[in-house]
Amino acid sequence: MKKLMIVIMFLSSIVLQGQTAKENLRNTFDTYINLTMAQEFDKSFDYIIQDLFEIIPRAQMVALMKQIYNNPKMKIHLENPKILSLGAIEKLKGKWYAILTYSNIMRIKVNPEDTDESAEDKAVRMGLLKVSFNKKFGTKNVKYNEETGFFEINVVKSVCCASEDGKSDWKFLTLDKAQQKLTKSFLPAEIFEKL
Repeated sequence: MKKLMIVIMFLSSIVLQGQTAKENLRNTFDTYINLTMAQEFDKSFDYIIQDLFEIIPRAQMVALMKQIYNNPKMKIHLENPKILSLGAIEKLKGKWYAILTYSNIMRIKVNPEDTDESAEDKAVRMGLLKVSFNKKFGTKNVKYNEETGFFEINVVKSVCCASEDGKSDWKFLTLDKAQQKLTKSFLPAEIFEKL
């Protein structure tokens, strides 16, 4: 009976540690995504897997993000992030990894180059944008609001989560198919097999 109690206590401590690690991961991701949505890129990039900055300098990435969000020709708003799933935390090549999937709403408005744009030119421009967004995000995820001029896009993304100890100090990197060649240079191949 005493041995059974020890085994039960051991197993319950493993389960509790697993929940604590996942809760910590979720909380850290919430901090990261909220900083990103608030366009506080200097702070949010503290939560990016730092290997990325050996390929693309951090200052360059921050400047690029600020340029995108401060572009007078385009307005972007991110809203309503939700964690949809969180996979198992596994040790791969000396670090701990997990795959997190989340969604958010992206509202985007692209202003015309020509301020005297005709109704016909606007219809063509909106049609081209819609085709492009449909291709990238899927037709069912893209809506256009004619009154506001904003596209509302339901974005679903997979994120690689990495930690040195598997419990804390989580870092993140969105796993975009267009960037796989770049990210495969420093992330374990097993990460991509899970997508």
